[in-house]
Amino acid sequence: MKRTVHYWMNSLWGLMRTRAGYKESLRDGRDVWVRGEGAVRDVTTDPSTSAMVDECAD
Repeated sequence: MKRTVHYWMNSLWGLMRTRAGYKESLRDGRDVWVRGEGAVRDVTTDPSTSAMVDECAD
């Protein structure tokens, strides 16, 4: 049992990201459209999405 918990915790830590790592992962060329206004090039810097990204990154 102890080994299983240890392995699970190591796996969990491997999934955690830093704030910068999370934001960088969003810059992968995905297509994001906001309210029919058109495509957003970078969701981390666009005024219509950056606040949401910052909230999720915290």
